Amino acid sequence: MNDRTVFRAAEVADLPQMVQLSHEYRLQLSTFQPTMWRMSEDGDRIQIDYFGHLLQQGNVAAVVAMKSDRVAAFAIGSLVPAPPVYAPGGLTFLIDDFAIAENESWDTLGQQVLSEMILLATARGAVQAVVICPNLLEDKRLALSSSGFTVASEWWVRNL
Repeated sequence: MNDRTVFRAAEVADLPQMVQLSHEYRLQLSTFQPTMWRMSEDGDRIQIDYFGHLLQQGNVAAVVAMKSDRVAAFAIGSLVPAPPVYAPGGLTFLIDDFAIAENESWDTLGQQVLSEMILLATARGAVQAVVICPNLLEDKRLALSSSGFTVASEWWVRNL
């Protein structure tokens, strides 16, 4: 068996596996904050359509890490302008969807996927990268911190 990891641009054929990883990620999130992260019944169908839409956008980059013909991790990032009240000096690369098959691999595979995304962001002229990360996902937070990221904001949620 070949355990070599191959990093490449995500393709439409990868979407079912990407959505499966995302589904597992969302299940984990729902244990952190059940109301905020409650999954909808048709969330996977909606997400596969949304990911497919994103892959067609010129401002989007998506990377998969392939191990033994399986998606072991993926990330999707979008080049976006900063809100007009801020002036970071150029475009922001926003990585919102970033999931991995094994949580204990954030410090290795997760950082490798992140490095691939940063290369793409830099090549496209981004001046900063922003990665969405739940506060209770410690392995991911440590991987981001080890990669030079710092916390810029948090969302606080309360049921009403």
